[in-house]
Amino acid sequence: MKKSADFILGIDGGATKTIAQLVHIESNEIWRELSGPSSLSNDFQGAVETLEAICVALCLKANCNLDNIVAVFGLAGAGNETLAGNIAQIFTDRLYGLEVCTDAKTSVYGANNGLPVAVVALGTGSVGMRLEPLGKNTLTGGWGFLLGDEGGGAKLGLHAIQATLAEIQDLGHCQSPLAVCIVDKVGLTRTAILTWIAQAKPIDFARHAPLVFEHYHGCQMAKSVLQGHLKSVEELITNTRAKTNLPVALLGSLAGPTYELLSDTTQQIIIKAGGNALDGACLLARENRKNIHSNIKEVVKK
Repeated sequence: MKKSADFILGIDGGATKTIAQLVHIESNEIWRELSGPSSLSNDFQGAVETLEAICVALCLKANCNLDNIVAVFGLAGAGNETLAGNIAQIFTDRLYGLEVCTDAKTSVYGANNGLPVAVVALGTGSVGMRLEPLGKNTLTGGWGFLLGDEGGGAKLGLHAIQATLAEIQDLGHCQSPLAVCIVDKVGLTRTAILTWIAQAKPIDFARHAPLVFEHYHGCQMAKSVLQGHLKSVEELITNTRAKTNLPVALLGSLAGPTYELLSDTTQQIIIKAGGNALDGACLLARENRKNIHSNIKEVVKK
């Protein structure tokens, strides 16, 4: 085993995209790579292929090898210990050091530079995590599209489509501006809609989320759907904080537009995030590297 690792690698992998950052410790030179989804629960094999491609691309850019890197993979779906273990099994022996964790953990460490905070991430899915003063971190939600993810983009898109179908069922046609936009993408006939649904993934539902926000001020359907979304987000914030008084940081693609519509009471406990999940992954990777080297030094002393 090498006596030192010259690089750290942080990866933030979600249901829509994956962002990776490789850092050379001594020079602080940085290389980045952006790729497709790497959610373990949505498409495990696709996640493996995405992570493989990212690692290869970054090693080529930095002219280094995987065994010279300490990495943290913060991935959607890693709350499933079996899936996280399978990913670790594929990559651990090839890297100098590896931690596979949820994107919620990397988010909570990135949001307040490792200091206590509650984080609610609103992307394709949704998840909350709090980091308490003694270092304990607790996950809330993160059950995936089928069982949870309320407050996330995929569920918001799903609810918009459901509202559209209800309007078609009641009126025989689309009347709401949001519904008109929805059927333009998924189809108007039963056959077209069922065909779209049969092959749709969470990311496909999430692509409709921006439409709901766009029509909020001029469409009653959009307002109704968004009211449900806001209720889910406020519940997730409450459950994530639990009995603590921790400040809350909102992260993810829906954080900005959602924040503007939250109640004044909720807005008052929200702070601006100091960093994101990628920052958190890199922070954890840096700490893990220090710990590995410290352990090696102790072994050498003995």
